[in-house]
Amino acid sequence: MFSQEDKFYCWTSEPRKFNQWRRENDLKGLFNYILRHSVSFEKWTKEQNLNLDELLSITPTRHVFYGKATKWCFVTETDGIKDYAIYETKPSKDERKIIKSFQYLPYFKWKREKDNTCPFVINTNGAEFNENNFMVNGFESSRSYTPDNIEVEYITKIFGELPLLKIGKYRLASNFSIFSRNLDFLDLDQLELFGDSSLWYQGLDVYCSTIRMLKLSNLYANMFKIKYCFCSQLMILNSTIMDFEISYSYMSDFVSGMYIERSKLINFKLEKVVIDNISIYDTELNSFIYNPPQKGDIGPVGLHPISYLNLYKNIKRLRIAFENMDNTTEASNYYYLERCLKIKNFKEEYRTLPPKFDYSGGSYFKITKDWIKKRIDSKLAMLYFRRRTKQYFISITNNEYRNSRITMIVNHYWSKFEKVFWGFGEKPLRIIFNALLIILLFSLIYFFTNMVNIKGNFINSIYFSVITFTTLGYGDITPQTSLGQIFVSIEALLGAFTIGFVIAAYTKKSRT
Repeated sequence: MFSQEDKFYCWTSEPRKFNQWRRENDLKGLFNYILRHSVSFEKWTKEQNLNLDELLSITPTRHVFYGKATKWCFVTETDGIKDYAIYETKPSKDERKIIKSFQYLPYFKWKREKDNTCPFVINTNGAEFNENNFMVNGFESSRSYTPDNIEVEYITKIFGELPLLKIGKYRLASNFSIFSRNLDFLDLDQLELFGDSSLWYQGLDVYCSTIRMLKLSNLYANMFKIKYCFCSQLMILNSTIMDFEISYSYMSDFVSGMYIERSKLINFKLEKVVIDNISIYDTELNSFIYNPPQKGDIGPVGLHPISYLNLYKNIKRLRIAFENMDNTTEASNYYYLERCLKIKNFKEEYRTLPPKFDYSGGSYFKITKDWIKKRIDSKLAMLYFRRRTKQYFISITNNEYRNSRITMIVNHYWSKFEKVFWGFGEKPLRIIFNALLIILLFSLIYFFTNMVNIKGNFINSIYFSVITFTTLGYGDITPQTSLGQIFVSIEALLGAFTIGFVIAAYTKKSRT
């Protein structure tokens, strides 16, 4: 483990010297390990004509693995100092002296196209790791007890057995230069960046690392980018942060996934991030974007189950934060997303009702389907059938459960209706669209039947549908049959109902 003096050298040395030191030490060990334990990676290096020195020259290291197309690496020299540059396309002439150049297709892009069946790495215990999980299940923690507190020391291991270089647990002042450093595949836990609220601090650019318990205090900083990382317990205090992005990462902690207080955030983006808790106090948010993860996303986020309850709570906190800032536009957007997540959280809430049932077998239909496809045997299928029947009987006879269940189901489907009909009051144009749809539907019914004396005129059917929907009722056209009277009454009720929604939406928008 690094001493404080070693960490001081890593953070204070010139970025190019730091990157060169990593090529000669921990990165060489990383690539040697992958070459020993990955058949597909070795195959990729041969196909791309890359040797170990060329792999090490690709800086930052993420470019070895990630990318959408062929990349170019140029090794140049200025005043006797080597520099490494990665380009998405072949650049024009460079004034610096080019020592070496080569092109390659990033590994995971090549693997998806050529060899997607073979695992990325198989460690010494036989465990398989792929793009989705090679940064997962590799963390250990040790606790040291003192009379006053418990200090937790995390040991980060990639592929479950290869320790990452630990240069975290360090305080960096705003005069340190860290932006050009290769901070990929590192243990940066308990890193603290602090300033004097006057200097601009060029931030972190980190891939495939752990950066838990990151603390930013009294900073004027910009250009933070964290991707495919574990970064729980992010804390931002008394700071102004611009262009901050966390994507495809996992933020979770029993206390707080992200805590922000007395700060100003500009262009802050959380893209496909699993986060258990967002706490925001006395903070100005300017262009704050939160896109929750979806099923099938890659990186650490792809392996953790999505809790719609946690997403719902986080979106609600963001909505309240925007309301406190009188930012009605963003508050409206997050309120809509909050209500949508409330609908998706229905199953989680439903299963918490007393008594708690065992849903392992699924519905009757699912049990039958699994039995037909021989996923389960007859004995297990009968067990699931008996269990579901018992649960259904309890749901009917248990008054507490039955009433709660009925209330929850009604609220759930009413919320679905609100979403479609008027977007929970945040999308009033949907009311107009649905009103026109109702008018058109009833006008077609009137036109193709003899319920109303429209004399086979489609214009008359539209006219009659409009005055019925708006409850004007001039009386020049009337229903001719009992069935026609029923349909006219239904349309009039729908019209009055819709007009009520229009008034409610207008009132809601006027208040905001």
